[in-house]
Amino acid sequence: MTPERFLLFGISSPVGQALQALTQTDAWPVSWTLCAPSRAACDIANPAQLRGFIQDTAPSLILNAAEMSDIAKAEANEAAAMAVNFHAPAQMAAQASVLDVPMIQLSTDLVFDGRQAAPYTPDDKMNPLSTYGGSKMMGEEALRHELAWHVIVRSSGVFSAVKAPQNPLTRLLGQLDGEGPLRLPVDRFFAPTYAPDLARALVHIAQELLGGKVDGFGTYHFCGTPALSVYDFGCTVRDIYAIRTGRGPTLTATMSSEIDSPLRDPLRTALDCRKTQERYGLAQPDWHEGLGEAIAARQNTKDK
Repeated sequence: MTPERFLLFGISSPVGQALQALTQTDAWPVSWTLCAPSRAACDIANPAQLRGFIQDTAPSLILNAAEMSDIAKAEANEAAAMAVNFHAPAQMAAQASVLDVPMIQLSTDLVFDGRQAAPYTPDDKMNPLSTYGGSKMMGEEALRHELAWHVIVRSSGVFSAVKAPQNPLTRLLGQLDGEGPLRLPVDRFFAPTYAPDLARALVHIAQELLGGKVDGFGTYHFCGTPALSVYDFGCTVRDIYAIRTGRGPTLTATMSSEIDSPLRDPLRTALDCRKTQERYGLAQPDWHEGLGEAIAARQNTKDK
């Protein structure tokens, strides 16, 4: 087998951690070497440092799972969000073009405005409601402009035991540990995605690209199934959490408009993943099994 150098940005993210875990399993090709720098080793918001690191690494493929995902912080500091979510992927893509290697970019359902009743296809018009979504959209567009050999994978509600700003599970578990009833929107729908499921899909896509697949470039969707409301997801998490802790806080269904928040979340961002199944043979995974695993892992970490 030809040795391949797999360059991953975003090692500390839920997906990055899941990819690192895969290197210890049969799912990781034996000929691959993972290069996953910490922020101290390569600050992707520093263009010169990022450019030099990629040139020195000379990877066979770049996968960018790094992002500024805290929506509130992105709203407060648009320049920082653009540096990480737009300018950094643009620089990565430019260097991938120079090296003539493919790049996979993780993106989000939040590039859509959520006003469409049907699940969004990869070709549907983007119209983000937040600075975070806008910066991710700009990152996508930069990739399309800079590099022909690109794959953009949009996902939704990525969760695991790894705490992260956009991780719906760890955010909910923190709220469930609080006092009093919890109000969750019943009109906000999304598709939870278990980070290890997404990581396995990304490895499969990378294998196909490095194996010479010529019809696999472009924009794709990959997320868990079924889609459901934030309230229903919260009830599912609460019920599993109660089995382990004996705590079952009251959850109250409410409308998004009744929740006092300066941030606007799109109401319906279910993703149509048929193109991904047709081109790569990747079916949508049921997220329920992964949810139980993630809650158990999170609780075991807290118990230590």
